[in-house]
Amino acid sequence: MVSLVVKAKMPTLATNTSIGCTSSGRPVPKRKQALGFSLLEMLLVVSIVGFASTLVVLALRDAGQNRLSQLGLQVAASIEKARAQSRAQNTPLWWRTTSTGYAISATAKPANRWNQDKDAVPWPDPDLQSDSEPVLLGPEPVLQPTRIRLWLRSDPAHSVELSTDGLLPFALQSNAP
Repeated sequence: MVSLVVKAKMPTLATNTSIGCTSSGRPVPKRKQALGFSLLEMLLVVSIVGFASTLVVLALRDAGQNRLSQLGLQVAASIEKARAQSRAQNTPLWWRTTSTGYAISATAKPANRWNQDKDAVPWPDPDLQSDSEPVLLGPEPVLQPTRIRLWLRSDPAHSVELSTDGLLPFALQSNAP
């Protein structure tokens, strides 16, 4: 007796079928891999870098103004030192400008015009300049409200002021154009 057996075929993902495989038998990737950055990612990075560089540029100050501020702080420190000395010794001291710097002396004007720079202290920088009137630094603890304007000869547009209300120490104030 002859028996007939029929085999049923089930669909499979075999190597020769077209479902889910390439003709060479490798699986088909679900999505092609990106090989770079998208336009949106690039625009986002460029805008962040631009914003950060803008903040850095705005935070930087002019080099000449920085230099002038440092010199002004040095002059203010010497004025405050003389002010303390005047109070400690109970003698009046005057701060005045000279042709080469400034002088701290017991009189507002030099004794004679020939040795007016004898007691002068040179400016911390030869480019520094001031045209302020003589300032009495003591011995009283409260001074007249005073302003001393300083600028650089190379950049007269920028200046700083050393000012006091008479009670507080001299403080630096910038005068940008």
